[in-house]
Amino acid sequence: MNIMQLPKDKGVSLGSELEAEIAKVLARRYRRYLSPGECFVIKTEVGHAFAALECVFYSTDHDQEYSVDLCLECETNKIQNPMDAHSAALDAMDDVWAEFFESDRIFHYSENWLEYSRGEHKVLMRVEHRSPKLDASADEFLRQHGLDEFGEEIQKLAEDDS
Repeated sequence: MNIMQLPKDKGVSLGSELEAEIAKVLARRYRRYLSPGECFVIKTEVGHAFAALECVFYSTDHDQEYSVDLCLECETNKIQNPMDAHSAALDAMDDVWAEFFESDRIFHYSENWLEYSRGEHKVLMRVEHRSPKLDASADEFLRQHGLDEFGEEIQKLAEDDS
């Protein structure tokens, strides 16, 4: 789909091939920090007024998962071409992962969408750290004790719904 045909507030993926190539570049760039079974997955979206990236770094054993969501708005950054915004967003994403690995896998950013200065650009960004294996174990423990993932009694919820 041609980006010029999109509504102003909608974006389009740049394609799975490009996304896979970006993930490979990140893996090569940070290979000295990676353990076996760790990899990146990236999703791209570019629209008239923005470029957005979602990048997840995870272990294939589902022990740890880190994600960075980043959006660079064209108008805020005085960028005319959305592909230039995409390129700047990639640079900002790269800076975030470099800081992450160089600080022993600690994010210094919020889990809420906030604006950050990255070089000469302002980006909206949020980060998240999850432990899918631990979350699944905790959910199973709660279920075994008659509770849902929020600690509410499952029986009581079923009665409230009727």
